[in-house]
Amino acid sequence: MAYLGRRVSALALCSPEGWSWECLDDWGSYIRLAIPSMIMLCAEWWTYEIGCFLAGLISEVELGAQSVIYQLAVICLLFPLGISLAGSVRVGNALGAGDTDQAKLSAKLTMFCAGAVSVCFSVLVGILKDHISYVFTYDEQIRVMVARIMAFYSPLLLLDALSAASSSVIRGLGKQKVGAICNILGYYGVCLPIGIPLMFAGKLGIMGFWIGVLSCVSLQCLFFIVYLLKMNWMKATEEAQIRAGVQSNYIDMDASSPYEEHIEQRPGQDNDGAEVAGVTSEGMKVPLDHRTLLMWKGLALCVMLVILALGVVINLRLTNLT
Repeated sequence: MAYLGRRVSALALCSPEGWSWECLDDWGSYIRLAIPSMIMLCAEWWTYEIGCFLAGLISEVELGAQSVIYQLAVICLLFPLGISLAGSVRVGNALGAGDTDQAKLSAKLTMFCAGAVSVCFSVLVGILKDHISYVFTYDEQIRVMVARIMAFYSPLLLLDALSAASSSVIRGLGKQKVGAICNILGYYGVCLPIGIPLMFAGKLGIMGFWIGVLSCVSLQCLFFIVYLLKMNWMKATEEAQIRAGVQSNYIDMDASSPYEEHIEQRPGQDNDGAEVAGVTSEGMKVPLDHRTLLMWKGLALCVMLVILALGVVINLRLTNLT
């Protein structure tokens, strides 16, 4: 189907043919966005996994209830998360096309739709809190504990959805570093430091963990919304166009008087207008030779394989411990 679409579509006919060495070049611009995006997601996911481990230290009932609540939370969040991911793409595409108004409209619609869907799920969870655990287990102790936590989690769902939507908009804006720092500080500087003492010292069990989550998500939601309200959307549009290669990143030297000559310094020149080695006069990087490309990308592949192997080893060790 993909091959036929490529042969039939007029847009595909204008695209480059086949594989090219150029696909191995200029990975830096993607990595600078990919790693913070990964940290944004992993920081949140790992926190919930840590919560499951901690619940297992208390009792099997606490662990069972935590697992049920976590699965329900994931199911309820998937719907607004899908809207959020679509909004991230829409915002990024609009900024890259230079349409600032469309980007702002997409951001507002993303927040509204994610919030509306989460309200529906909050009402549904609140109504079915006493029976929803039967989807997973018929244990009465787990059912009672899940019902108690679900009554608390129902309003949290709206904040969680708004936080996910706003963080997706921030990813669409290309501000992944801001989101990554906020998630790390929120989950590991607020959520766990509040939740763990409440779980054990406060003897609240998994209720203490979810109180920590509520504190974290509330602060995150507030920060993301304020950040978006204070965002300079015109500047974000220019930055997105520069990343997309639509607009050149020229540096204009400001003159103190309108009669002074304005000097335009291009990325490929120094202050005297001389060419900088490795950069063309149009500001484009000189492509690396094939041997250098293979060496660097092969090294990157080896690093990724080592990380994968470490993850497999850690998973096997933890499985054996349990």
